[in-house]
Amino acid sequence: MGELYHVSAYGRIGRFLSWMSLSALCVIMLYSMMLYVFWGRSYIVYLAIVIFCMIRLCFLKRTISRKNLIACFFCLLMYSVLDLFHIEGIVSLISYTLRHVFLVWLVILLSEEEKERLVVLFTRIFTVIVGISLLFYALYLLGVDLPYGTVRYESNTGYPDFRCYLFFLLRNEPSLIIRFQSVFLEPGHLGMVSALLLYVNDYSLRRPAVWVLFIALFVSLSLAAYVLLLIGLLLRYVLIGKGLLRRLVLSSIWLSLVLVLVLSYYMYDPEAAFSKRIVERFEYNEEKGISGNNRTTASFDSYYAHFFQTGDCLLGVGKEEFIQASWGVRGGGNSSYKTFIVQYGLIGVFFVFLFFSVYAYLHKSKLLMGLLFLYVFSFLQRPYALWEVELFLFIGYAVYVNKCLIISKNRNEKENKLFDYYSP
Repeated sequence: MGELYHVSAYGRIGRFLSWMSLSALCVIMLYSMMLYVFWGRSYIVYLAIVIFCMIRLCFLKRTISRKNLIACFFCLLMYSVLDLFHIEGIVSLISYTLRHVFLVWLVILLSEEEKERLVVLFTRIFTVIVGISLLFYALYLLGVDLPYGTVRYESNTGYPDFRCYLFFLLRNEPSLIIRFQSVFLEPGHLGMVSALLLYVNDYSLRRPAVWVLFIALFVSLSLAAYVLLLIGLLLRYVLIGKGLLRRLVLSSIWLSLVLVLVLSYYMYDPEAAFSKRIVERFEYNEEKGISGNNRTTASFDSYYAHFFQTGDCLLGVGKEEFIQASWGVRGGGNSSYKTFIVQYGLIGVFFVFLFFSVYAYLHKSKLLMGLLFLYVFSFLQRPYALWEVELFLFIGYAVYVNKCLIISKNRNEKENKLFDYYSP
């Protein structure tokens, strides 16, 4: 079976339209991260979706590969289970189908070259935005008086006002520790996506974009991002080479050294920002276990304790009821796998995991399975697997990973030849 799209047949015009469609996808991905210029402007994401869909329809062909057909089927199955039972009205159904099912189908059916380019393009756009933010953030820390305005995220009353310095945001509230969040809603969002992009980009320090991601992740002071970074590094080290047992032993040694260094630093300076925001969150709390387990409020925990005694535990309460609840989206303060279970139910969680697992299986890549593991771990704290930034990145990486392996193999061969040349 052939590819669904045949961009090269349209020459320069086709390549330009392809670039436009991928750029529209990047806008959708950034929108899902709640970049502040999109707050209260939902029409932007629908405009980007319409542009993307209209362009892709120009390249449609009649053939479709078996792999993509299976992926589209499980995508439809996933979204049908998640929201179909909670949608009311034909208009809402059409909007939902365009916004989710049809959009993801067209992303799955991109050519392999375009999936690679999507990962590269989003990485570049993201790191340029974050790099400029880091520059102005550094000026702010050095005491440069920068002009700012005040903005508010109206969709969730749990957030305070933000001071907007055009290229980065800061919470407009007194705090001894200033966390970097670039132009996004939370430092954790920035840290999470940076950790995933570092894995996708092979942690290659030869690339300036990777340095930007590393710096952004560290100054975000996100505990989850640090853990994702560490797990991702260990996963890649274990999965990419031979000698599994040896690599597991070495990984354990390196992990032990990191823990020793972290504890030593904490004992040396317990009042430092890193000690307060990261290390102290591992302290044990009798009510919630580890004190860093603060992703849900007491009212939500009380509801969740009785949730499995109701019939809603299978299919969830639905998006609208979840939003209207006092502990829902507008109430703020709740973000963990528990909120996803309440909204979509145990069956919804199963089919989301099934879609990602099937997609990873279809592409038969150990590194893609490693990324799936990172997604699962991230899901425990931030259930954002259906954010377009995570979903599209996973779809693109399934192809991009092959290019990374080729580059890594060539680099290792060159290093081995160099070593052999200088060896006696």
